[in-house]
Amino acid sequence: WPAAVRILADHLASAQWEVGICAIGVASRVGSFFTSEIVALTSTALGWRGTICTLVVLMLLVALVMRAILCCARERRLLSEHFGRVYDEESLEARRPPLLEMLDFVIARCTANLHGLLFFFSMPDSWLIVFLIICQQPLWAFGDFLGTFAYDVYDVSPSWCASIDGAYPLGQALGLVCGLVFVLVAGMRARFSLYIAIATLSLGSAIVPMVLLHAPRSLSSWVLAGLAGCQGFCSVLLDYVPTTIWAMYAGRLRGEGAHYLGALYSLGYAFSSILNYHLGHLRNTSLTHAFRNEMIYASIAAL
Repeated sequence: WPAAVRILADHLASAQWEVGICAIGVASRVGSFFTSEIVALTSTALGWRGTICTLVVLMLLVALVMRAILCCARERRLLSEHFGRVYDEESLEARRPPLLEMLDFVIARCTANLHGLLFFFSMPDSWLIVFLIICQQPLWAFGDFLGTFAYDVYDVSPSWCASIDGAYPLGQALGLVCGLVFVLVAGMRARFSLYIAIATLSLGSAIVPMVLLHAPRSLSSWVLAGLAGCQGFCSVLLDYVPTTIWAMYAGRLRGEGAHYLGALYSLGYAFSSILNYHLGHLRNTSLTHAFRNEMIYASIAAL
């Protein structure tokens, strides 16, 4: 995601950032949805071994396609550099050994990155974004573990668990499409209204876990999938837009938006690892207790 943000910052004006974020997010969520559905179909028809083999084949195909695209882009770049390069024999002779040049580059780059991070985290808004990312982790855990909890608590079949997992990114894709349409229709004036909508939808992210917490254990698989889709729809803009926009805004002068975003997510993922370990420990003790705690955490975090 930070690499995608770097591309957006280089090729889009600041007024178009939300459009690019929503467009790339839609592609990501659609891919996640189809992956879950492929797992659901192949696990029923081929079993778990066939599912793993199918995913491996798909991953290899995607890797080959991306490799071909990167090779084509590299050839074009090298061709343009070949025609635009100007050789200076004196400067080439006076160059330092390659190892020292590489060492100097690494030291200079690390020093610049450190200064950039100190500048970024000297702003109070950056710490507010850090708090936002930490609060998002229970919502991410909701999407990651709902299928597992459905299997443990609601006795759902493994194929339906994969479908429930796919309903969450499907809801996210629909939410991003709505955000994209909203921004395209309203234009630059929509930025403030978009953030109001994000804050309002976050209330829905707090309601869905409470519904699951107080619902009977006899919920059908369709209802669980629908609630997972609603949760994804309500939380996706909160996940994608504010953090990315702030990193791009703070890094617009130095071109460090991707670096700042990576630093923010590294803090969020560190907290996520602690949360997931805690949920795993609770799940080993009591499945119901782990489910209740995760629903409570998600509701409080959304609020």
